[in-house]
Amino acid sequence: MPTKSIDSLENEQIDSLKDEQKDSLATARTRWNEAKTQVEKQQKDYKNSPDRYRNKFPRSDDARWFFEYVRSVDIVVWLASHTTEREQVKWIAGEVGDVCVGVLDKFKKDDPQRKKISCRLGDHFWCDALAALAHAIDEVIKEIDSISEDIASYIADSAWKILKQERSSSTGYSPKSEAKKERAKTRLEKDKEAGLKEVDLEDITKKLLKEIIKKTLKESTTPIEEKLNELQWYVRTLALLMCPDPYAHRAVWEYCLLPVLKEEIVIQVDKYLENFLDTFKKSWTLPEQNPDRGELSKTLELNFALASRKNT
Repeated sequence: MPTKSIDSLENEQIDSLKDEQKDSLATARTRWNEAKTQVEKQQKDYKNSPDRYRNKFPRSDDARWFFEYVRSVDIVVWLASHTTEREQVKWIAGEVGDVCVGVLDKFKKDDPQRKKISCRLGDHFWCDALAALAHAIDEVIKEIDSISEDIASYIADSAWKILKQERSSSTGYSPKSEAKKERAKTRLEKDKEAGLKEVDLEDITKKLLKEIIKKTLKESTTPIEEKLNELQWYVRTLALLMCPDPYAHRAVWEYCLLPVLKEEIVIQVDKYLENFLDTFKKSWTLPEQNPDRGELSKTLELNFALASRKNT
């Protein structure tokens, strides 16, 4: 396991943070320590009772702490020593933020509709878009030589279709939940009820993704396939940092977490994690109850700040 931690920040680095960042730092430190402690406990449990994890869905707490360790420890530590990658991920996060602000600024701050829209966008919409982009790049690279139209538009169109399908089938529940008698509403249905029409979601998605792709490819002398693979890595990392609850978000697990784990770049997979990961490769079913925890990660901005300062 990584030996660096949030606790390695020097006092002068902490003093340079704003007050709200210092508050977030306290939260981040707590999460880091909790995740590290819980995953170490899981490691012992798996070693002593491996049958408990085999051929079963992971318990929600196991999944939660497994992910929090990935996000709070492995990814932050890796970004701390990889300046170029960190800045690219941070840039994409800024693009997401700009589009989000543009959507919300159409409403006055005291407009109840603004709150509804904000709530829906916070229900995994942005990590849905990033995960869809990551998956779309996989699909597009397979046929890159046969694409004659604008590549940014082509990928954005493909990603929108993936995102629409995900939100049309996703209800926000964990994969181990049982199907219930009364069908749960999908995220797309909830979006529409809140006033986010499908055409609006499509416009938001394509505007964001086209801008990211065009800026990534602009004036680049690197082969397009290589640049797209780099972009794919960045959006996967950002989706993992942003997602409120990946255990309740199939797209982020399948299109972002699993590929990153397999590459063993950000996360060095040891024997325990490799075996434990098998428990997440189960088919998802219509759920029984909604664990739907949390808002968009409040430590996203801090994670970039921590990574930047730990490298100075």
